[in-house]
Amino acid sequence: MIIDFDLLTVLLGSVLYIIICLVISRTKNPSKPFYFFSTVFFIYIMALIKLTLFPIIMTGLPANLSSSVNLIPFRRGVGMTDLLNVLMTIPFTIIFPFISKIRTLKKISLVGFILGLGIELLQLAECVLTGGFTTRVIDITDVICNFLGVVIGYIILYLFAKAISIIPDGKDNRLLKYSLTIMNEISKKKT
Repeated sequence: MIIDFDLLTVLLGSVLYIIICLVISRTKNPSKPFYFFSTVFFIYIMALIKLTLFPIIMTGLPANLSSSVNLIPFRRGVGMTDLLNVLMTIPFTIIFPFISKIRTLKKISLVGFILGLGIELLQLAECVLTGGFTTRVIDITDVICNFLGVVIGYIILYLFAKAISIIPDGKDNRLLKYSLTIMNEISKKKT
């Protein structure tokens, strides 16, 4: 049996997202730009889940867990998969400060490290739950590359924030004003 990322997965994710938005709207009073960025973040997370956890193969294939776990960084050298793991987490860093109060390199790096480690642990859990068979490699190199992508994303965001911080506040555009406020705050942080 194969479980793939399909319409049901999207619907379940969407229902969860709507519930989270309802809880946030009752406890905080977020602005419309916050909802814009949180929706973009939701789409990013759903794509991340599709890329890293699906398809789930639940057939009677032989266990290959021991050959699918790599705890030695860059044992296979540096390849396209490593570059893709770096690129995969850059958007996380660029969007995350707009939906949270975490805006320093140190804190975002910690959250990014937890994200990369969490993905690999979920892949390991998926493998264990499906009888020890996996089509993926649970790899410490992926965690390192994800972390590097978070740092690169923060540097891009920081440099963009410095450049954009000279633009006067957009009085008539709430999205621009919200973005500029966050960017100004990031540009004043020490990296």
